[in-house]
Amino acid sequence: MGLAAGGKYSYSTLMNTQPNAVLRPGHLDSLPCLPQLVAAAAAASPESTALRMGPARLTYGEMDARAEVLARRLTELGVGPEVVPGAGV
Repeated sequence: MGLAAGGKYSYSTLMNTQPNAVLRPGHLDSLPCLPQLVAAAAAASPESTALRMGPARLTYGEMDARAEVLARRLTELGVGPEVVPGAGV
């Protein structure tokens, strides 16, 4: 694989091919964010497996749809571009 949809390298590919790369401020600004990579993968191949845990699987289309629901809910709660929400696992 190695390339994200649209022919751009993913973060994991970048870090795996350049493990000693020094990240400076602004270095990753030109790379897409994770939500953009997921949306691009969902558009290109929505039925492809994005995550798998045992027998359970989540496609890129399903992951993108869940991300949209979460984004709408966070917006309703007042989270915006300059607000970092807490997350519990």
